[in-house]
Amino acid sequence: MKYDGVIFDNDGVLIEIHRSGDVYEKALKKLFKQQGVKPAKKDLKPFLYNRNVRKVEKICKKYGLNTREFWKRKEELTYGIQKKMILDGYKTLYSDTDVLRDINLPMGIVSNNQQAIVDFIAKNYAEHSFECSYGREKSLEGLSRRKPDTYYLKKCMSDMNVKNPLFIGDSSVDIEVAHKMGIDSVFIRREHREGYYVTKRPTYEIKSLEELPGILN
Repeated sequence: MKYDGVIFDNDGVLIEIHRSGDVYEKALKKLFKQQGVKPAKKDLKPFLYNRNVRKVEKICKKYGLNTREFWKRKEELTYGIQKKMILDGYKTLYSDTDVLRDINLPMGIVSNNQQAIVDFIAKNYAEHSFECSYGREKSLEGLSRRKPDTYYLKKCMSDMNVKNPLFIGDSSVDIEVAHKMGIDSVFIRREHREGYYVTKRPTYEIKSLEELPGILN
């Protein structure tokens, strides 16, 4: 099948996943403390894992916090942590991203990570030119638009002026959003995804981006 573009997820596809331990949890506890709140451990989860607007709003209401303001502060905090990790060399581009030089199609990025982080990586670290790069805004709207919602993928496809791109991801939400858009997908099963169950069947499965040209050609 002839593809007219290639769109990548970011973390775990282009840039390494960094196991940050309890760095984010400690920072989040400190942020709550600044608001005069000592949250139960279970109440941290909606801000760290399986995040959605309803759960975040519920916890903020429980502790008398302004949801929009607190979420924005949380996003600014995590941006700072991630940027430091990148600058310190803990989150680096995978070596097989060199193969992108051999792709003669428009390329884009659609990530569930923050727009500011995606832009920082695309502009300062990626040696390749991307037609567009989308991540979530530092807002509740940005949170609700994360994949598998099609919002950012639609915007990226529109910006790139493509109708049949190939989407490459490393999680179920990546494959699900491709299914929703009716486009082909590639699941890259890197080391951190060994044994991972993909909820939707991808069009292709690979272990390295070095296999990508064989799919595109």
